[in-house]
Amino acid sequence: MSHHHLQRVVVRMLYDPVFVAQIFADPATALGHEELTDQERRWLVEVDRRAYAVDPLRRTRTLTALIEEFPVSVHHLVRQTGQAALLDAFFSSVYFHTCIQQRGSLAAAFSQSKLSAAPPRGSPGLAPAPLVQIEAAIAHLRRQPSRPNATPPSTCHLLRLAPTVALIPAPLGTLAHYQATFETLRNDPDGLVAAALKPSALSAQQETQDHEWLLIV
Repeated sequence: MSHHHLQRVVVRMLYDPVFVAQIFADPATALGHEELTDQERRWLVEVDRRAYAVDPLRRTRTLTALIEEFPVSVHHLVRQTGQAALLDAFFSSVYFHTCIQQRGSLAAAFSQSKLSAAPPRGSPGLAPAPLVQIEAAIAHLRRQPSRPNATPPSTCHLLRLAPTVALIPAPLGTLAHYQATFETLRNDPDGLVAAALKPSALSAQQETQDHEWLLIV
C-alpha cells in the first residue's frame, strides 16, 4: 500500500484518542477497512502511545480555524442545541476520518457534520441548512484557484457559472439574517470565535415558504 495511506491513519490518530484506543486494543478490527499490512499495523502500535497525545491543543486549534470559517452556522447550532461539545466531537466522527483518509476538504466535512447534528426542521426558527450552505460555499470558493483553467473549446457555446461563484436557494430573508448575525458576532469584544460559541439572545429568523437565490462570490 501507499505510505501516504499509512500517514493519513497516523494523522487521524493524532486527532482522535478514541481511535487510538481502538487501534491499541485490537489493530486488526479497528483498521479492518484500511489497506494495511500486518507489519504496518504493528508499526502503529509499536510507537509509545503517549506520542499520539503530545499536543493536547491540536483539536482546539483546528476547531478554532473551522469556527472562523463557519461563525454564523456554528452560533446557530450552539444556540439551538446548547451543546458546544458537538463541535469538538467532529474529530471523532466518520466525516473527519473519511475526509482525512480520502484527502478531502476539512471545511466541507465540517459543514456536513454540522448538518447532521442540526435540530430537525420542526424546531423553532430558521432551518440551519441555508446558513451552513452559505458558509460552506464561501469556504469552497476560497479554495478555488485565482486563475481557473480555460473553458474547453467544445463547451464554449454554453452558459455556465464561473468556478469562482456559487448560486444557492434559501428561504426568504436568509441573507439579511446571515449578514446581521455575522456583524453582531464580528463586533463582539471577545472575538469572532468566542462570540460564535455564545448561546446569545440574538433574534431568530423564522423560516418562510418564499425563497430567494443567493449569489456567493
